[in-house]
Amino acid sequence: MERYKEYKDSGVQWIGEIPSHWSLYILKRIISERKAGCWGNEPSPSLKNRICLRIADFDYSKLKFNTAKKYTIRGYKDSEIENRYLQDGDILIEKSGGGDKMPVGRAVLYNLGIQNVMYANFMEKLSVKDNVRSPFLVFLLSFMYSKGAIWPYVKFTTGIQNLDISSLLANEKVPNPPLHEQEKIVNYLESKTSKIDAYIAEKEKEVQLLNELKEAEIAKVVTQGLNPNVKMKDSKSLLTNECPEHWKIVRNKSFLSLTGEKVGERANDYILLSLTTRGVIVRDMDSGKGKFPKDFDTYQAVKKDDLVFCLFDIDETPRTVGLIEIEGMLTGAYTAFKVNKGIALTEYIYNYYLCVDNIKALKPYYSGLRKTVRADKFFQIYMPLPPIAEQQAIVAYINEKCSKITSLISELESEIDYLKEYKQRLIADCVTGQVNVQNETT
Repeated sequence: MERYKEYKDSGVQWIGEIPSHWSLYILKRIISERKAGCWGNEPSPSLKNRICLRIADFDYSKLKFNTAKKYTIRGYKDSEIENRYLQDGDILIEKSGGGDKMPVGRAVLYNLGIQNVMYANFMEKLSVKDNVRSPFLVFLLSFMYSKGAIWPYVKFTTGIQNLDISSLLANEKVPNPPLHEQEKIVNYLESKTSKIDAYIAEKEKEVQLLNELKEAEIAKVVTQGLNPNVKMKDSKSLLTNECPEHWKIVRNKSFLSLTGEKVGERANDYILLSLTTRGVIVRDMDSGKGKFPKDFDTYQAVKKDDLVFCLFDIDETPRTVGLIEIEGMLTGAYTAFKVNKGIALTEYIYNYYLCVDNIKALKPYYSGLRKTVRADKFFQIYMPLPPIAEQQAIVAYINEKCSKITSLISELESEIDYLKEYKQRLIADCVTGQVNVQNETT
């Protein structure tokens, strides 16, 4: 693909050179309006309920309207509510999030053509002026997110990340090509990225099917054991009403205890860990990926074979439980446990709670708007527990049975990661003018 004939230095490090005839604007100069979202409550049969989009309803590129829910909006005048209805062409940007996940700042275009749709308080609506096309700005914001240009404006306090949108709009500059070029770039990127997204979706569906197969096999053996002919009895399991007759019914407090060790001023002695859908991973603090707090005084030390739970925002959290495989530190927002190995095998408890997480079976124990399970309440939950020798046999069976499935999943996920990286490179090249798409056909 050809480049433009002449370039100039943008003066912005994360952008680099741009075509010489392109303009450069401070973000706030192309935004006509911004509105914070509304706080909502669970639907009330006696009050008017409105469709309200949440962070959980969009990913890095598109809205998932089929997951949207109705909420009761309280504390706002009718005029304030009407001002927060979304119109096609509006941009939603994620301004608040939890834990030490990848930082907030994702942006998505509202183009569903559905009236009277609102958005939650953890998001903000941006409307653009006539000198920019909103789809082009969404692609730009996606590029900014991938380059880390949004991260300096993210504050990390009490386990919540908050994006300072005012400072972001007032300080950051973005390239702004002529409108006819924006249209060409948008058309080209929408065509190309939609094909990439479709291919990614196919691969993700394959991963989902393999995960479901794996989950079903694990759920079967942690609820029934390995002997199909064993006598069953009533259980207090989160997963099933029955368990093998010889299994004990115990509370979590009988084999779990809080780790309780704070990192304090010893942060340099630990590696930073994070709970993800792929398990507990090591965070690379030197790569610039992710937002980190100014200090780690409130972080907690964890050791190999500890268990970590994310017991807040459980419905929105992709993974609630993780197994620590290397000593490190975790944000204090997580709840970390030691396992009494004389009673329970860590890997067995981990597999059991993976199954619990897959069906969100902790829902009856939620409390508060953040849908939190308090540690004292978590300790009181019952689970059926086999003898140690049987736990070991079940874990060995899971590892052997699922190893091939896990390998296939890993290969597919690597391919998905490559496609996502390719998509981001394509967006970056187009919105900064590193390639000229004006003569390209879609």
